[in-house]
Amino acid sequence: MGGTGSSGEFATAEVYDPATHTWSATGPLAVVRRHLTATLLNNGKVLVVGGENGTAAPYLASAELY
Repeated sequence: MGGTGSSGEFATAEVYDPATHTWSATGPLAVVRRHLTATLLNNGKVLVVGGENGTAAPYLASAELY
């Protein structure tokens, strides 16, 4: 999820399926993030928190749920 590449920060997200060992695209992050925290919850969803995007000072104070 998120990150930094040769063209700058990005907001893409993928979901991993351990049964098939494959990744598949999902909806993008609402906010471009890098250095974020992603936590798998008991219900199978992933909580994405914080990070930075180069414009927030110094870190993002938001979260997303996938």
